[in-house]
Amino acid sequence: MRDRNKQSGLELAKILAVLGGLVTLFSGILAIISPFNSRARLSDLDLIVNVATYAFLVIALGLIAILGSKHVSSLAWGVSIVGIGLLAYRFGANYLYDLGPIMIVIAGIVAVAVRLA
Repeated sequence: MRDRNKQSGLELAKILAVLGGLVTLFSGILAIISPFNSRARLSDLDLIVNVATYAFLVIALGLIAILGSKHVSSLAWGVSIVGIGLLAYRFGANYLYDLGPIMIVIAGIVAVAVRLA
């Protein structure tokens, strides 16, 4: 029974990591697209570069979360997923979807809790 509960907890962590990674990935894509739709002037070039830099970072973190979701049964990957979620929340906090990084953090916490239980 205990193994079944651990397996269910790890499956929940995988699903949360994948969903959070997808939301984070789409948030980064939308952040890249949005400045080009708003008729930005040349004086706003610094803002566009700043937004694009953070958006690429958020996209990379979303991809790492999606790919790392396969390995959440490992304690090290569980802790890494928490760190990835915190970084994605920090760098993607100005974008529309904050739920993705929060789901990544919850997935890492669930994975660590299940692994240590």
